[in-house]
Amino acid sequence: MSNEPSPNPIVDDVRKIRQSICGLFGHDLERLGAELRRVEQDYDQRRGIFAAATDQAAASVMASWGDMTGPAIDGTIEGVRALREKLAAEKVAPRIRDDGGF
Repeated sequence: MSNEPSPNPIVDDVRKIRQSICGLFGHDLERLGAELRRVEQDYDQRRGIFAAATDQAAASVMASWGDMTGPAIDGTIEGVRALREKLAAEKVAPRIRDDGGF
């Protein structure tokens, strides 16, 4: 990864943000990974800053990602599709009440 100025200001902004985030964790990938796992758990359990996020709002965000249509030969896309379908079945459907509400 280069830190040389880019002709694209967005690239420079992303690099600054990356440096800032990495600096928060002492440039330690294990610490950063642990924090990301904690944030993921907070989101899943709707704790902390995610406490107000409803299942309906989460489903809307996932729906906004689109169908992720891509070439069938791309194993990565197929893997992501399968994971999204699995997570949707496990996390969204069980939380839907009998009357169809969230």
